[in-house]
Amino acid sequence: MVQSTWTVGVFQPPIAAVATVIFELNGVFVPPWIAAGYSPWPIVCNLALPLFFVGVSLIFEHVRSNDIRHAVVIGAVSGFAFLTHPYPAILLTVIAVVTVFNERGLSLKTTAWLSILGIVELMLALVVLGPLFVKYNLHTLNYAYAFWVDPIFDTTIPIFDTTDWLLFLKRLSVVAYDVPGFVLAVAGVLLLLQRRLPDIDRRTQAIIVAWIGVCAVLIFRHYACAFVYGEATLCRIPIVPVHHSHFYLQAAWSCLWGYVLWKLVSRLHRTIRSRGLLLRAATLIIVCIGLVGSGLFFKRALHRTYDFREREWALGNEDNFELDAYDWILRNTRPEDLFVTQEADIDKLWDDRAFTVMAAGRRLVVVPVQFSNPYVDWSERDRRRKSYLSALSESDGGFCDLVAEAGKAKAWFLVTNETPANAKNANLILRTKTSSLYQVQPDCKE
Repeated sequence: MVQSTWTVGVFQPPIAAVATVIFELNGVFVPPWIAAGYSPWPIVCNLALPLFFVGVSLIFEHVRSNDIRHAVVIGAVSGFAFLTHPYPAILLTVIAVVTVFNERGLSLKTTAWLSILGIVELMLALVVLGPLFVKYNLHTLNYAYAFWVDPIFDTTIPIFDTTDWLLFLKRLSVVAYDVPGFVLAVAGVLLLLQRRLPDIDRRTQAIIVAWIGVCAVLIFRHYACAFVYGEATLCRIPIVPVHHSHFYLQAAWSCLWGYVLWKLVSRLHRTIRSRGLLLRAATLIIVCIGLVGSGLFFKRALHRTYDFREREWALGNEDNFELDAYDWILRNTRPEDLFVTQEADIDKLWDDRAFTVMAAGRRLVVVPVQFSNPYVDWSERDRRRKSYLSALSESDGGFCDLVAEAGKAKAWFLVTNETPANAKNANLILRTKTSSLYQVQPDCKE
């Protein structure tokens, strides 16, 4: 709804309608964090998207205004967007700066207006950044989250690798959508430079160019780094994962494709009206075939690959989530209890028992590296985890350090059934088909 409202404001209603349909179909074949569109999953990308479109709408409406109130409102929306995720806030800031300077030119008044916008945005961002600065001085110790790459964008996987057919089709669909999009974007910029798109508002031109430009630069950076094996200085700078750029790029493609398709339909309509009956009949047949095909596609769209597959996995527990252990932990432990789990293999990340504990809302000595607090030394926590697991396998193993870390709460181990557990003061409490749960009996003297 927010996306359609914005496109109605900056384009003609028919173009907005086509763009909205395309937007809703985004993500039919790929996960919802890859392509912006309709999704029932409450992930951060989707939660931030409405604020992004509201921000873009406000920029379009008030970019020519010198009223300070408008700068405050746009800054507030960008600040709230930052509280959901930094990427949309950064993108909104770039769009605002480019659009304002494009409309008003470089002047002291323009700079002051943008400064007020930035100050308001920063004040809201300090809700998150402030405590991080006080406690950690914003000193990042764990960059794993910034370098995580979705398999769709994994440059180590050959382009034509069909080992995983589903992944291959997802990557193919991304290429099939992005390459024409970039071609249209370049063609559009050339036409804008020649002033051959008079029906597009100058504000819309600046917004779309800045929007696509930021996303494109970060995506090209990702693939360019693959050619130098990530050794270049620019490649080692931690930036948000590339799928965030593609997520917002897809949202921009919806607007671009909506404009192009409606222009093609309009031209086709004018051509048909000027021709004979035979062409009209042939066109009617093609339209009917198109409607049938579209109906089948919409039926497929309502059962999106990711949504359908995730529901199947959840109902059949095909992702091997440890439900029995989860239920027991939820009923018999307290939120302050501390758990130790094993690290999963890199190709079985989602089978990590840490997710069972995390889902139950219990503490862990160390969480998987991609989910760890970036301002905490993950390696040190992982070292403690390994020492605790080593003590579990020894007959004379002691858990004084683990008990001390747990404090007044209880300490537990959730490990595979094959894990040796010879420590005398680790009592087996629960054994499922794949996992064992041990409770540590404190025997340390003060």
